[in-house]
Amino acid sequence: MPVCFRTMDPKKPYCPHNYDGLFHGAVQLRFALGNSYNIPAVKMLALNKVRDPQRFGVAEIGVNGHIISIEEKPAVPKSSLAVTGVYIYDKNIFLAVSSLAPSGRGEYEISEAHQYLIDNGFAVGYREITGWWKDTGKPFDLLEGNQLLLSTIVSM
Repeated sequence: MPVCFRTMDPKKPYCPHNYDGLFHGAVQLRFALGNSYNIPAVKMLALNKVRDPQRFGVAEIGVNGHIISIEEKPAVPKSSLAVTGVYIYDKNIFLAVSSLAPSGRGEYEISEAHQYLIDNGFAVGYREITGWWKDTGKPFDLLEGNQLLLSTIVSM
């Protein structure tokens, strides 16, 4: 089981996020996640439309409005909705992560935990980021993220 899950209380909602992404303002992030903590047995992911979905975990949305599949870095993405690395989980995430084994890259893939929930009948919902989100996993992304942040500063 990944270390970040070992110390969590499985009776409480859990809201982790990856640190390689920039979000414009807490208001947009709060809006994206909405009142998710008030939804019983919630599993909620924050998504964002991207130009290059093959670089990310990509969500496919079903007609029921829930996520029906998530694929990590697909060659042929089923949508342009990237999983941004902000999640709200209930206790069932612990079932999912305990089923994981390291991937071929030697990493635990959170997309596999999300797919486990979907495959085992748990509804996985989402909210789309309304501001902007920038993945900063590559050097050029850091420069672009810096430009985005600088553009939000109000000049005096």
